[in-house]
Amino acid sequence: MALVQLGGFFSGIKGSVGGTTFSATRAGITAKKRLVGKRLPNTKQAGALNSSVATTVAWNALTSLQKDVFNSYALANTYTSRYGTIKPLTGFQWYKQLSQSSFYFTGVYLTAPPAYSIPSALPTFTVTLNDTDIIITWSTPVDTGSLYIYVYGSTPIRGNARFQRGLYKLVDTRDIDYSVSFNITDAWNLATGLDYASLTPNAKFNLNILIFAIDQTSFNSGIAQSTTGTLVSGGTGIGSMVIGSTFVVA
Repeated sequence: MALVQLGGFFSGIKGSVGGTTFSATRAGITAKKRLVGKRLPNTKQAGALNSSVATTVAWNALTSLQKDVFNSYALANTYTSRYGTIKPLTGFQWYKQLSQSSFYFTGVYLTAPPAYSIPSALPTFTVTLNDTDIIITWSTPVDTGSLYIYVYGSTPIRGNARFQRGLYKLVDTRDIDYSVSFNITDAWNLATGLDYASLTPNAKFNLNILIFAIDQTSFNSGIAQSTTGTLVSGGTGIGSMVIGSTFVVA
């Protein structure tokens, strides 16, 4: 903090100028440097940022000829997002889309675009919630030899909106056999930072699950689908709702 003596044309100053805040005290005008806060990314944002940066670094490591091949790929193919939106991409954008999936599932960044193909549609699935487990079951088996899957799960919610971006976390199913029926409880706990079993006593909530396929050869994504699972658990006793000083008893 500094003391500023004014005179001549200026007899007083108040407010902020160039990051410095001026205010009047009994001793005179004081000047204080204004602190500017910096918004730090959360864990999910940091992970997404690191993945994006790493993919950009991998792109920059390609030769001009390799980049030209991706640019030609972009001219020949139209991108359909997991939500059904069709749009053109540049070679760099195609590289990021395909290579991020390649690295996530195989640990390898692409150096050339694979042959273009769209993954076969996933069968419908159900989500079963009980007191201890979150279980996903396909209506027909999934071919784990040709498809990878991304699974996104919501945190517990009261509504059943099919997709709310802020609520969904990527659930790592890479080490789980997802061909028929599979349990994602441990992976969901890790993704959300919650303990599913501790949430279930005397509880009622929904979990939304969103899944889309990745072709194991082309690394193109399929159209996403989502389903809601509902947990209704517990018996009698004092519920969690309190109105004023009155307990609401189940």
